[in-house]
Amino acid sequence: MVALPRALHDRPLLLGATLTVTGLGVCTLIITTMADWPRWLIFPSMFIAVPALVATVIGLSMLAVLGFLPLLERRDLGWDDEPLAVLGIPLALQRKCEALGYWTCVALSEAIDKGLFPWTELEYDERMQVQRSIELWRAQTSKVSARGKP
Repeated sequence: MVALPRALHDRPLLLGATLTVTGLGVCTLIITTMADWPRWLIFPSMFIAVPALVATVIGLSMLAVLGFLPLLERRDLGWDDEPLAVLGIPLALQRKCEALGYWTCVALSEAIDKGLFPWTELEYDERMQVQRSIELWRAQTSKVSARGKP
C-alpha cells in the first residue's frame, strides 16, 4: 500500500496541516529570498512555487472539509434516496422539478403530502404525470417495505 493514502486515511488532520505549513513555508521562503537570487533563477523558481501553492490549497481544503465534517454528520442529507429518474417522468419535467428544488422522490413526495409543492409552476399534463408517477412510486415502495417486514 502506498504511504500517502494510508496517511490520508489514518491522520487527515495532520496531513492537511503539514501540507498547508509546508506550502506556506516554501512560498514565504521564495518571496523573502527572491531579491538576492540571480536573474536566471527567477523562472525556475516558479517550478518550485507552483507545487508549493498546490500543497497549500490541498492542505487548506482538507482542513476546511475536516472543519465542516461535524456539521455534515449532524444533518441527514439523504444521499441514499432515489433520484427523480426512478419515477420515469420525461427529462424536461425532471429538470423542472429539480429547478424547483426537488431532487429525490422522497423530497417530492413529502412536499406533495404537505401541500408545499408549487403546482402552478407546471402545466396541467405535467402535474398529472408527476402525480401519477409519485403514486406509482409510493405503491412500489410500500410493496417492497411490506415484503421486507417479517
